[in-house]
Amino acid sequence: MISLYSRSKLFVIILLVLSCASACKAKISKSDPLTINSISPTSGSYEGGTKVTISGKTMDDVTQVKFDGEICTSLEIVSEKKLTCLTPAHAAGEVDVVLYSATFNPLTLKDGFLYTGEADVAPTLTSIAPTEGVIAGGDAVALTGTGFETGATVQFDGVDATNVVVVSNSSITCDTPAHAAGVVDVTVENANTLNDTLAASFTYVTLPTIASVNPTSGSASGGLGVTISGTNLTGTTAVTFDGVAATSVNVVNATTVTAVTLAHAAGAVDVEITTASGSDSLVSGFTYLVTAVGQSAFGGVIASLGGGLDDIIAATADNSTGIEWGDVGLATSATSTMDGATNTATILGVVTVFPNAASICNDYEIDSLGNTPCEVGNTCYNSWFLPAQNQLNSLFVNRVAIGGFWLSYFSSTEVDANQASVQEFVTGSMGAGIKNALDKVRCVAAFTP
Repeated sequence: MISLYSRSKLFVIILLVLSCASACKAKISKSDPLTINSISPTSGSYEGGTKVTISGKTMDDVTQVKFDGEICTSLEIVSEKKLTCLTPAHAAGEVDVVLYSATFNPLTLKDGFLYTGEADVAPTLTSIAPTEGVIAGGDAVALTGTGFETGATVQFDGVDATNVVVVSNSSITCDTPAHAAGVVDVTVENANTLNDTLAASFTYVTLPTIASVNPTSGSASGGLGVTISGTNLTGTTAVTFDGVAATSVNVVNATTVTAVTLAHAAGAVDVEITTASGSDSLVSGFTYLVTAVGQSAFGGVIASLGGGLDDIIAATADNSTGIEWGDVGLATSATSTMDGATNTATILGVVTVFPNAASICNDYEIDSLGNTPCEVGNTCYNSWFLPAQNQLNSLFVNRVAIGGFWLSYFSSTEVDANQASVQEFVTGSMGAGIKNALDKVRCVAAFTP
């Protein structure tokens, strides 16, 4: 049986063991010895204030750093392998750098730092190029100024840049950090903590994105107005379809851009939009269709693919529901059955009745977005004419694909001094109509398929 004395002694021993366990654990928690691999920079002004970085092992166990017995202030443990602090003032000359640890004996770097007899000079930052970049960061920039020293750092709105290289005392290169969109200050700070800031000198911008293209398909002949929707489209400089630049690129606002397609082989293509910030593509965002009657193009609808003068675009709706052809009893010599453009010009040079069927078409204009009259910034289609007899018949043949026809239409072909050729779109019959009758007009324009 254990005596009271023995039990008391045992209790004391247990307490000592438990107490030691905690303390001993702290002492043996660090297996790697305290090691210094480098110090940067290795010199600084006698005035102190140089920001030094000490790299090695078990840096996170360091509690204090001294330069020739003077405390290095603003100690910051960056990681297990790195710490920083600001040198104290000291007379010129080489000094020992000593690291103090909570676990290991002090570690001395003999003559590890050189105090110079020169006062530190603050850097000056005069320019940065380029002056804008993306919010994701990673843009390479070049800074110009004076007094840049080895070990200098660069901050964008307080965020450290990466890959900083001091090329010379007047040039630094670096990569931008990520940052929200907006204008920020840029700062260069030498190792001596002296710095200079160029206010509002860099702009973070957002990349454009394409959400949709409308319509999603169109004629291989081109001439189709499209609307591109997305974000950050302000400043759009180009729109391409499979690398082919669209025309009449018009920035409506930050989410909308319009453009007109050029001719391209049939098939699905990528649509790319480019701004000063960058570009974005919508894969297979538009499909070119084999050119066919009934497709929208060049401000109207493809009406005939008969070749030559019979390759025509028709207006999407009647341009007049009732208008006179011209003067009864006045011959115009506009007798071509194939060439409506020439007939129209001839009629306008002779008739005295205005407006008339030919003048309605001559004055018609529509832009790539369907506006009449045309609006600034959009492609304007204004080369319309009154179709000749055979061209009008082509409209009748393709009336279903074109759409919107009803009853009797004037052609530009004159029959005699009193009559002009007309066509009935219900029966298809052709005949002569008195010039002062009120018949319908559907204007056309030539195009190249």
